[in-house]
Amino acid sequence: MAMMALQKLSSALKPSVEPYRNGGSLYSMSSTRLHSNLPLTAAERLARTASGRVGDLFRRLLASGIETSTKFSTSFLELPPESKKSVKKAIDCHDPKNPSVLIVMMKSHVSPGILSLPGKFARKYFPAESQGVTLCAYEGKKRRVGEWRADARWRSEKTETLYFRRWPGFRADNELVVGDVCLFELIDKKRKIFNVHILRAWMNKKNQ
Repeated sequence: MAMMALQKLSSALKPSVEPYRNGGSLYSMSSTRLHSNLPLTAAERLARTASGRVGDLFRRLLASGIETSTKFSTSFLELPPESKKSVKKAIDCHDPKNPSVLIVMMKSHVSPGILSLPGKFARKYFPAESQGVTLCAYEGKKRRVGEWRADARWRSEKTETLYFRRWPGFRADNELVVGDVCLFELIDKKRKIFNVHILRAWMNKKNQ
């Protein structure tokens, strides 16, 4: 009996792996941290507690390595179904070899049109105070629609916030609205070139 109890305890403590299939590619996320006593980030707490298809989608996003803002995990559950479907499509567009950021268009992104990159991502790939950026827009994964120039500038050393100047022009030209999802894929770290995959929420609503 003691041996059986010990085996059960050992099994309970083993880290689990949750697999996800995406176009034949296997994604897996070790949940060692999620089942430990280590302090968890907001994203990790949501990954541990969310259930059903929404929980599966968020864990898949976390496993993909795509960066999100610190506020994303708290707003994810409140996203409309069509935006969650766009998040799923964005993960399908992601190339693991390229650093990427996922941003769901909120009111501030659309009007007045302000876009900033997550601090951790920005500090790693944008060390200079001001750098030119090229944004190559794609409808979905493959259909390229154009190229725009922008400037990435730090707001201040204290806030550690990197803003895209000239973002309003990109947003207007591509008719982005609240709820749309953009995956910023950094394909050239030296020249700061992004592929921006646009996943429109209204198309998911139309196809429901």
